[in-house]
Amino acid sequence: MTNRMKNMMLAAVLLFAATFVQAQEVQLGLRAGVNLGNVRATEILDVAAPDFNTLASFQASAFADIPVAGSFAFQPELSYNRKGFQFADGMGVDLFGIELPVGVRTNTSFDYLETALLGKVYFGEGNTRFYAVAGPSFGYATVGQVKVSTVGIVELDLSSFNLDLSTIGYEQFEVSGIVGGGVAIPAGTGTVQIDARYQHGFTQLYDIPLVAESLRNQGFILSAGYAIPLGGN
Repeated sequence: MTNRMKNMMLAAVLLFAATFVQAQEVQLGLRAGVNLGNVRATEILDVAAPDFNTLASFQASAFADIPVAGSFAFQPELSYNRKGFQFADGMGVDLFGIELPVGVRTNTSFDYLETALLGKVYFGEGNTRFYAVAGPSFGYATVGQVKVSTVGIVELDLSSFNLDLSTIGYEQFEVSGIVGGGVAIPAGTGTVQIDARYQHGFTQLYDIPLVAESLRNQGFILSAGYAIPLGGN
């Protein structure tokens, strides 16, 4: 992990600690869900490479909900997020007079540790409240993996291998933006929070050889979690 990433993580931890000491009515929560990730491809890439398809992967976060003023709150997060894409090369096989599709599917994924600094605005009155979130996120890719399998009649795992991100020229540090919303529903001493958001990567992750284009992450994250007041009140 680079010194830049270490300093960023340390700053996030110190921010958590400082706000917990000073803020009142702070909520702490855990959230898990699915990241529907992909990469942005231009028309050039559509010609030079197979179509990039969405890859569904696991995502989990620890977060704090810190009231600031009125309906506005600050929500720092520490997350594990698997990003990536898949593509499939297929062909048809005539078996017993029936055209059956078979082919090969390739899943490429990258495991990220991320910290997000989000503004949060609540809407409505009463116990159940809707909210919107937006802000920057900073991530570091720890490992990459490629998995190849057959698709169609029978699904078989053909091979899988890890990627050495430092040797392939992959940019491990990523800056992205998050925008989304959800609903907080009272349950027990805390609230159930159902969340949907879009994450847009700004960092050029990898320059594709022979093509003057690069990859950037994007994804829709659907998750649910539970938050309780600090101190359990």
